[in-house]
Amino acid sequence: MKCFCCDNQVASNQLYVVKTKNYCKPCCSGLFGEDMLNSPNPKYQGKTGNLLSHFTVFVLLITGLWVLVLLYELGASALRFFRTKIARKNGNRKS
Repeated sequence: MKCFCCDNQVASNQLYVVKTKNYCKPCCSGLFGEDMLNSPNPKYQGKTGNLLSHFTVFVLLITGLWVLVLLYELGASALRFFRTKIARKNGNRKS
């Protein structure tokens, strides 16, 4: 049998059977027979798809870091607010 993904001749002992489908052992992705004919062709993203996915990850990382900085600033300002409020209460009691 010939694998349609890696174009190698594959013997029957070099096949994986997963969920009643035969896969090529060397490349682990080649389908055979009717499964190969009925399966959709894998889409090649190309350079634009690759750049788009990397840009998406970059934007998500920047957004996550921005949220962390925002939460830190919110916590720091809340801590300053409550410290000044407590200091004012303690200052009024002593007077």
